Amino acid sequence: MTEHLHLAVALDGYGWHPEAWRHTADLEPVMSGRYWSGLATTAERGLLDFVTFDDALTAQRRRRPEIEPRWLAGRPDAVLVAMETNTDFVRFLRDRLRDRRLHVIHGSAADADSALAHLDLSRADYVISGIPYTTMSPDLRDVILRKTHSVLDPEGAFLVYQFTRAVLPDLRRVFGSVSQDFEPLNVMPARLFYCRHHADNGAAPPNGRSNGSGRLRSPQPVAPAATESARPPRSSG
Repeated sequence: MTEHLHLAVALDGYGWHPEAWRHTADLEPVMSGRYWSGLATTAERGLLDFVTFDDALTAQRRRRPEIEPRWLAGRPDAVLVAMETNTDFVRFLRDRLRDRRLHVIHGSAADADSALAHLDLSRADYVISGIPYTTMSPDLRDVILRKTHSVLDPEGAFLVYQFTRAVLPDLRRVFGSVSQDFEPLNVMPARLFYCRHHADNGAAPPNGRSNGSGRLRSPQPVAPAATESARPPRSSG
């Protein structure tokens, strides 16, 4: 047995308690390397020998196949707004996912501006949308896209996934920059569109591809998502 006692600390997200994130609004996001290096520096000042933490900086800790909202990481002050027109699905989400950062709104993406205003939110850093644009009227499609443009932060991004390129002309008409990509592993394979206000805001997708030949690794969605029209949950019994 060694004659020396070694002291260490196991780091886990913002803390072991599920509500620890509520008291860390001024810290770096937990998926940032600076967050962990800062903790390691603090441990070194406290004369600890080493620290341990997970070997992957992901939004879902503990490598569970199912999403467990109590263990989600990211920015501790983030807000996610989900808009849905299906009453049953809204009820299911509200009952299943109980987190003060999540706001499930029963309404259309065409009312995204009023939904954010009701929550005292002025802008969305990211908007994620998979609604069936090709099955709605051209007028409604135009309203939704323009409302999305109006609530999107000038430095933010609108991320759209579809099964065809049919919505591309509409996206290009409303947004100054639209990059494309393709995700073959999705069921069904999906077309991805990465939209910004202006072309000089870094229009290329995060992986640098825009010709549809690669996979898009989207930025972390840290603010309201405008979505609509999902199927209600199926009964397991």
